Amino acid sequence: MFKWEITAERNTAASPKDIWNIWKDVSNWPQWDHDLEWSRIEGDFTLGTSGTLKPKGWFSSQFKITDLVLEQSHTETTYMPMTTLNFAHQLEKIYDGKLKITHKLTVQG
Repeated sequence: MFKWEITAERNTAASPKDIWNIWKDVSNWPQWDHDLEWSRIEGDFTLGTSGTLKPKGWFSSQFKITDLVLEQSHTETTYMPMTTLNFAHQLEKIYDGKLKITHKLTVQG
């Protein structure tokens, strides 16, 4: 069994609603995630909804929204043979009206 994690953070002056609107627009994820060729979702951006994405140079894979707190956080989970990938995204209000955006990938198998 293994576990690997990587986290990226960035501060912004954008509002939580602005970032949330970008996140829930799944078909446009490749505009800000340049490692994706395409992405789509099968319904609304809500807990339990599934979708499919295609990383550049890789095969397409299905994901499921496994955690969601409106305008605060969400996690997409991809189940692969012997491996689970969790992509967690979080918004946190910090000083002077700024917002911290955190993306965390956890790979387990």
